[in-house]
Amino acid sequence: MGDRSPPRPGRRGATLQAVSARILLTIAALSLAAVSAQSSGAARTSGLYGKVLIDPAMPVCKVGTPCSRPAKDLKLAFVRNGRVFGTTTTDDRGRYRIALPAGRYAVRPRVQPAFRQGFAPNRATVPRGRFARRDFTLDIGIR
Repeated sequence: MGDRSPPRPGRRGATLQAVSARILLTIAALSLAAVSAQSSGAARTSGLYGKVLIDPAMPVCKVGTPCSRPAKDLKLAFVRNGRVFGTTTTDDRGRYRIALPAGRYAVRPRVQPAFRQGFAPNRATVPRGRFARRDFTLDIGIR
């Protein structure tokens, strides 16, 4: 059926060159893919960070004593066009950080509905290519 003669000495060198060329092309393609992934990752280097404070945090504020306190373990949802793009939870000091695509978001705290009115500001803008600071306050109605 087919010619099964042993390979000629010159042909083996050509096969080795073809394999070497394929390996080099594969390495080049993988390198290009890695560079592309890093450059598209730049779009993910944007987001928000900041602090959420409960203010006022006590019914009577005293001079020289802070009237606010960190809103610890507060879950925040970042919504755009009716879709939640991300959520984050504040730490013990009321700090948060979240990576988000650039754009404008509504920010919704996961609290009882009566307290949502006291959350301000309720919008945030994420700049392109960097993280921006955005602090929030939550008035829980204590007076």
